[in-house]
Amino acid sequence: MTTGTPERGLNIKNIRTYVIGLIYRHGFSSVRVPSSMELAERFGVTRRTARIVLEGLIAEGWLIGRNGVGTFTNPKCGFKVGSTPQMPLVALSFNCGSYFYYDLYSGKIYAECMRALLEANFNVYPAIHVPHTPGTLAHELDNAGVDAGVFCYPEEPGDSIRAFIASGRPCVTIKSPLPGADCVQFDYRNIISALAQEAAEKEYRHVTFCRSVGPFYSYLPELCERFAAVAPKTRIEIIDVTPSTYEARLDEIFARKTLLPDLLFIGWRAPVAARNARIRYNVPKDRCKIIVDDEFVVPTDFTGRIFAIDKAAAAAAAAELLRRRLCDPSLPPEQSISVEGILKSYPEFISNLSCQAEGKEVCPKKNRE
Repeated sequence: MTTGTPERGLNIKNIRTYVIGLIYRHGFSSVRVPSSMELAERFGVTRRTARIVLEGLIAEGWLIGRNGVGTFTNPKCGFKVGSTPQMPLVALSFNCGSYFYYDLYSGKIYAECMRALLEANFNVYPAIHVPHTPGTLAHELDNAGVDAGVFCYPEEPGDSIRAFIASGRPCVTIKSPLPGADCVQFDYRNIISALAQEAAEKEYRHVTFCRSVGPFYSYLPELCERFAAVAPKTRIEIIDVTPSTYEARLDEIFARKTLLPDLLFIGWRAPVAARNARIRYNVPKDRCKIIVDDEFVVPTDFTGRIFAIDKAAAAAAAAELLRRRLCDPSLPPEQSISVEGILKSYPEFISNLSCQAEGKEVCPKKNRE
């Protein structure tokens, strides 16, 4: 059963999705499609609108109309290969499916998830360009007849995804846990420990943390606690910033000269502003070490470090959780896998991305110990 009523303008798409879903589930069999009257009632449109959709699908070859009998799926348009059972159909969504385009960060995790699911012998239903209203995504996935879902970085409150979870189908979220769903979570504590140890060994006097948004910021209390335990002589400074105040705050930081932080945590596409401020105030590159997470765009001449998540590892973990759930639905709810963060210099980070894009090995086996 669908959840709630979608916006009226989406119903034509939902009728098409529903009919194609019937074809997917029944393979090369020919099954009767609900009449235009039944579809009109189900999707809240006029009978004429439903009839136009059916006629369009007949013209495209998906359906066969039989006068006086009804409309049936075309067995020649099945999606199965031979007589093998149909593979599970997994919905894949970033955020809540409402993205108009994908940047490097969102596109990479989406692409890695697509690859991991396909390699795990799932078929994928891309849930994209879905209007961002409660219940809309759940409606589309229900009409498509998907068997499970993987949701990358679901945005709170996640009403559509919660409706999908409530349907009882297996569901895995990446980064943000939701009740009733398995989850791949990111763990940056290894980076926090490494940076605290670095601060102690190099006797850093001052660390500045620009608090805005991003995956690292939820770990701020742990960061402060870890630095206090391992590097008690290092002063932690926390500055609240917004996109509109970032440039001014970075100017203030780099204008200090002798009071510059040894480590500077930034976000919100601030690497460009940090580079410009460094140049304006003639601050040497090795005087203030910059750290930024890879959710944000950085200039090609950025000389700081990137903390990130191995997105291929996160996608593989999501596919594994889904495989477990489909093989054994009796597993306790909310199984989870943690993926640790990685910290690299920016040139090395970009080099790894280039190697992956070209299909090259990122690091020689002899250096993997």
